[in-house]
Amino acid sequence: MSVLKDAMATGLLHPVNHGLEPHLFHVLRGTTYTYMTTASMEEKDSVEAVDGTGSFEGYKPRSEQEKRQGLLPVIEEYNYDYRSTGTVRRPQVIRENEASAREVFDFYHAELTPRLLDLINRFTGLPSGYLKEVHQESSEIAHMLLYHPRWYLDERRKRAAYAGHTDIGSITYLYANPVATLQVYGSQGWEYVAYIPNSIVINMGDAMHFITKGLVNATLHRVIKPAEQQAEFVRTALVYFVHPGQETMHSSLRQFKALRSKYTAETLQSPGCPIDAIALNRVISSISALRDDEYLAPVDSSAWEATRAGGLVKSPSAFCVDYDSLVLRPRPIGLVTHSE
Repeated sequence: MSVLKDAMATGLLHPVNHGLEPHLFHVLRGTTYTYMTTASMEEKDSVEAVDGTGSFEGYKPRSEQEKRQGLLPVIEEYNYDYRSTGTVRRPQVIRENEASAREVFDFYHAELTPRLLDLINRFTGLPSGYLKEVHQESSEIAHMLLYHPRWYLDERRKRAAYAGHTDIGSITYLYANPVATLQVYGSQGWEYVAYIPNSIVINMGDAMHFITKGLVNATLHRVIKPAEQQAEFVRTALVYFVHPGQETMHSSLRQFKALRSKYTAETLQSPGCPIDAIALNRVISSISALRDDEYLAPVDSSAWEATRAGGLVKSPSAFCVDYDSLVLRPRPIGLVTHSE
């Protein structure tokens, strides 16, 4: 449990002996690469994901500007809805490798997630079986991503990536990636996630933070540009998101939206007012979005550690943070800070 306690401060787990065969990751990496590099724009546009259908299946739509200019996104994404299998027709290359995909996703759904929920349940002292109960009607989506070489030359994409984020769901699984770009935020600032072949990187999300009342912290993470020797590499990623049941998920989203609005108003009115781990993550993101330092540590380590343990720290007093948009604003002239 001591290992789990340390991991829950950042929300990051990195298991090696998980039970999946290594060749499955190679198949899924190859499937993602083949689909993204061989399907035409017309084919991709024809299977766009459509909101409001109850399914999150399909290719992430290109922007209107990309369509007008005949361009592909610098980061492409296909969403594979675990619960839509059998009700949708997937692209041919995905269908041809569906057995391998299902083996991985079935393992996440039926084996790894239940074991992990039981472990966290015991760690947090929640009523026995509670986490499994709120995940009975889980939503589970795999994102198959391809990062084109030098994707970070798109300044808008780069700034959003460098900011970092926490996932909105409960648990996120990623397979290990040899392109060194994934980082998590810890007490010493941004740090790289070590590449361990055939391992799985597990992040905790906002909903897990919500359900456990902050005993489990959401993982603040980001993808940045690779080292120059890997600049021309194509990066593929398979990210599998687990969300709790709809009612719990909606409650979590409402709470986080309300907290962002609350902290934006309070810090605008009184810079230096107390904030928690959720808000401090947004402060870190807002500053990180403006910087290229791969080892940036924009907040004091003691402040970070205090919020991971459930404490409050002072918000920045020299500027105001919009906790929704991550925009930094100057402190209004003549405004007295919370500590003055």
